[in-house]
Amino acid sequence: MAVAPKTSPWGPSVFPPQWVRSAWQRSVEGDPLVNWGENDPLPETADVVIIGSGLSGGVTAHSLLNSSDRPGSVVVLEAREICSGASGRNAGHCRPDAFRGFNAYSRFQGPEQAKKILESEAITFQRVRAFVKEHKIDCEFTVRPTLDLCLSEEFVGYAKKAFEDARAGGVDVDHVKVLDQEAARKAGRTDRAFYGYQWEASSLNPLKLAHGVYRQCLKHDGFGLFAYTPATSVTANEGDDKHPWLISTPRGNIAATKVVYATNGYTKLLLPELQDIIWGYQAQAVQLAPPPIGLNAFPRIEPTLSLRYELQYYYSVKDFTYEDYEKLFDNMDDSVPNPVRGKDAFEHIVMAFPDAGYDTSVYGEGLGGFDSTWAGIIAFTPDQVPFVGPLPGKEGQYIISGFNGHGMARIFHCAPCLADVVLKGMGAWDPTVPEAFAITPERVKKLQALVPQGVSLARKADATAFAK
Repeated sequence: MAVAPKTSPWGPSVFPPQWVRSAWQRSVEGDPLVNWGENDPLPETADVVIIGSGLSGGVTAHSLLNSSDRPGSVVVLEAREICSGASGRNAGHCRPDAFRGFNAYSRFQGPEQAKKILESEAITFQRVRAFVKEHKIDCEFTVRPTLDLCLSEEFVGYAKKAFEDARAGGVDVDHVKVLDQEAARKAGRTDRAFYGYQWEASSLNPLKLAHGVYRQCLKHDGFGLFAYTPATSVTANEGDDKHPWLISTPRGNIAATKVVYATNGYTKLLLPELQDIIWGYQAQAVQLAPPPIGLNAFPRIEPTLSLRYELQYYYSVKDFTYEDYEKLFDNMDDSVPNPVRGKDAFEHIVMAFPDAGYDTSVYGEGLGGFDSTWAGIIAFTPDQVPFVGPLPGKEGQYIISGFNGHGMARIFHCAPCLADVVLKGMGAWDPTVPEAFAITPERVKKLQALVPQGVSLARKADATAFAK
C-alpha cells in the first residue's frame, strides 16, 4: 500500500499541502483524528465511498451508519487532513437565515420553495443543537442571539421589504425581534447601525463539531476514514456488477457500489460536467483579538453579528479591482489569505466599533488588535441553493455540494435526507427538505442555459442570481 502523499495530484495550487491555519485548525493540533488513516491500507471494495471529509461527508456517513438498513461498509476519503476544507475554516456560526434571503430565493424557486428554504435552515439549527447535546460534543456550542445590523439606509429598505415579504409569504417571523435605530445601536454597540433584527442562533467551533461527528462514525464497524487519500477519478468498473464504480487514488483503488461526492468547491475536479454550475470561490475569514482597550472598558459583545453595508455584499473592498475579484472564482488555492481583503475587513469592523481600542494604522498578526486571517474554498451555484441527490445519468452516484456559504445552516438537514435517498431512492426524500435542492436533469439544463459562455466565471456569477 502506498504511503499517503503530501503533494496534490493537481499541483501546488489545488489542495496545497501547507497553508495558513484557521483558528479552528490551530485548536485541534496534535489531535490524532487530523491525519486519521493516512497510512492505513485501503479496502479493495466498499458499499459506499464518500469523497470529501467535511461536515457534509461526515453527517452523510453518520446517517448511513445509523440507518436500520445501513450498508455494510462506508469509506470517507480526504485529499488532505480530515476536514481541512471549508468546514474547518468558516466563521464558526450555525446561523439560520430568518427572512433576508426570501426574495432572492423566490425569484428562482418561487415563494413556496423560498419559505421551505428558510424553514430548512431553522430545522438544521435545531438538529445541530440536538446532536451536540445527545452526543456531548465538546465544540463550544453556545446558543446566543444573532443580529442583522443595517449600516446604510439602502440596506434598511432592502431588509424591511424582505421581512415583510417573508411574513406575507407565510414564513414564521414571530421569533424575530425588530430593532429601531436606538435599539439596534444598543444591542450591537455601534453608532453606525440604522436598523436591525435579532433572533436565536449559535456560535461554535465547527471543526470540533465535525471531529465529533467522525468520532461517532468510528464507533461503527465497517467505517473507514482516510486522510491524504485524494480521489483522482471515478470510472466504470467493467465486469463487476456489485461494485460498478472504481475510485482511483495515489494510494490505490477502491471498487464501490455507490459513490457520494461531498466535494463542494472542488466538485469540478471529478465532475467537470458541473463546472459551469458549481463554482469554487476563495473566501476569507478574519479574527480580531479582544478589545485592546480592555473588557472592562468595552465588554464582550454577546450576540453574533452580521454587519450589512450594501445589498449584495457586507462591504466593498477598496484597492481591490474587478480583475482581483475574478481571481477569487475557480480558485482552489487556500494556502495564503489576501492581505488587501484582510486589511479592509479589519478596517470596516473597527469602523463600526471605534471605541474598542483597535488601531488600523498597523496591520498584521498581533498588531493593533488584529489576530489572524485565513482563506477557504466555498462553492456557489447560480440559483443559490445546493445540489443534493442522485447524479443524472450516473446510476449509483450521488452529490451533496454547492452550499453557497450556508453549509452550517443546511448540512444537518440535507445530509440525512441524502443518506435515505442513497439507501432507498428518491421516494425516501425528506418532504421537509426543499425540492429546489434536488439535482435533476431539468435543473441542470436550466442553469447551464442561464449561465453565459465566453466570459469569466465571475461575470457568469454576476449575470445570475448570485449577485441579486
